[in-house]
Amino acid sequence: MIVLPPAGGSKPAQPLAPATPDTPAIAAPAAPQPPQVARCDAGGCWDSSGQRLNRAGNQLVNPQGGLCTQQGTVLSCP
Repeated sequence: MIVLPPAGGSKPAQPLAPATPDTPAIAAPAAPQPPQVARCDAGGCWDSSGQRLNRAGNQLVNPQGGLCTQQGTVLSCP
């Protein structure tokens, strides 16, 4: 049996470049920022998302009736 070199030249085949072990991962979307107090009046406050929070004593109440806690300008509403 006679084996002939491939047609088109006698250049040896180049080895493939090694695959990168770690491909860059797509970053997960950032967690949404908690609402913040934008401005207040005697009856309550508006938050950064445009929601009205009514004042009940020292507390702010969201439209669903949940009490919000305020730490600085950051709100935490259930």
